[in-house]
Amino acid sequence: MKISSSIDIGTTAEIAFGWLEKPEKAMAWMTSVSKAEILHETEERLGTTFREIVEEDGGRMEMQGSITGYEPGKSISFHLSSRVNALDVKYSIAEIPGGVRVTENAEVQWRFPVSVYSVFFGERIKQGILAQLQDEFGKLKQLCEADASRMKTR
Repeated sequence: MKISSSIDIGTTAEIAFGWLEKPEKAMAWMTSVSKAEILHETEERLGTTFREIVEEDGGRMEMQGSITGYEPGKSISFHLSSRVNALDVKYSIAEIPGGVRVTENAEVQWRFPVSVYSVFFGERIKQGILAQLQDEFGKLKQLCEADASRMKTR
């Protein structure tokens, strides 16, 4: 299942990227992530491994992840794996007039038995993921624009 969404934010690439690459900051806008822990950090960030606890609808799941792509200020990619899915996610930042456009592209692969369920309810699952992503991007926009506003008043 492919998921793609973007949002325009009145901020700099540096500020937006800071909210994407730092787990403690990402948890402020990623509504389902309740805990994030770096397991092994590399100097160049590529290959850094981490663990996240995701909580949704009363359920709790652990995800193992690694950074698979890293261009400071431009993009960061992750591979994540859990008992129900594996996903590859890339966040990209492009400068636009008045700010930046943050885009997420993800490829989700469901594990059995969710893979069977997704055959019948895949579109509904995708719409739910996109709705959650839009909510999260809304929070990201607020946080980035608040940071940008603070930077201007200094």
